[in-house]
Amino acid sequence: MVRSVCLSLLVFAAAGAQAQDAWRAEVDALLDRWAEGASDRRLERAHEILVSHLVRVPDDPEARLELSRLELAQDKFRAAITAADLALERFQATERGANFEGQALAVSLLAARYLVHEQLDGLEQGEDAARYLEQQSAALEGRRMALTKVLGSEEAATEALAREVRRRQTLQTLDLLGGVPRPLGTEDIDGKAVDLTRYRGQVLLIVFWSSTPVDCAAQLREIEAVREAHAEAGLSVLGINLDPARETMDAVIEALGLEWRHVYGGKGLTSPDAQAWGVKQVPSGVLLDAGGRIRYVNPWGADLEAKVQDLLQRRDGGR
Repeated sequence: MVRSVCLSLLVFAAAGAQAQDAWRAEVDALLDRWAEGASDRRLERAHEILVSHLVRVPDDPEARLELSRLELAQDKFRAAITAADLALERFQATERGANFEGQALAVSLLAARYLVHEQLDGLEQGEDAARYLEQQSAALEGRRMALTKVLGSEEAATEALAREVRRRQTLQTLDLLGGVPRPLGTEDIDGKAVDLTRYRGQVLLIVFWSSTPVDCAAQLREIEAVREAHAEAGLSVLGINLDPARETMDAVIEALGLEWRHVYGGKGLTSPDAQAWGVKQVPSGVLLDAGGRIRYVNPWGADLEAKVQDLLQRRDGGR
């Protein structure tokens, strides 16, 4: 009898654990940047799966944490704070460790920051806005201190926040990943038609840029350095310039020694290509794999090199 009861308890516990993790495979498949045939509404579909799971298993902290990230990516800041705080409580109660607690704290802090900015945008500049900012600054600082305490250092807290920012950016561009970009309806500055299918077999970085941003030169130099380092391995760069004057673009290209292919779009963000691609700021762009599919959106920053290497290795059979 005792043995029978013990076996029953083990089976029940295994079934409970399986139920808790049932959501993970479905959600991971939807959120995977390499997923093929995932179709659209990936973020919303993942959200629906998690909500349904949490109705059945409300105390699952990892599912609650993942839900908070999806809420954050959809600009549902209050909901993201609530979900992250609930996840934190469960992680603390079950002593899951500083890593999980830090992730929940980072998400809730980011959501709280975005919420403050959203609220400030709705207030006229004056005493009300100043008072609100003063009140919320203390709360934000409290969340930041809690994050630093859990992770053990200011540097670790900063990196945890940066990871969640990058994750949010990826989630927000999820429906673009794996897709084929819109065609470009312009010629390059040599009068040759731009056909993106001609780049199949190569890794292609497409960048909409102008001389307007303060750090324009630094960003362009970074792109040129990466291009030069990997050109022989199969990296190409296609730049679409949005400066109002062609002479401005020519001067920047010459001054910085930019050796990649250029298109002059002109007209700023109102140019036909910028409008068709939904460009809201510069630089903007995508990194395409050898099959011509979008794998990274706005891949700028210190990890541009790593993203290029990733796609080149995948093209050559590496994982």
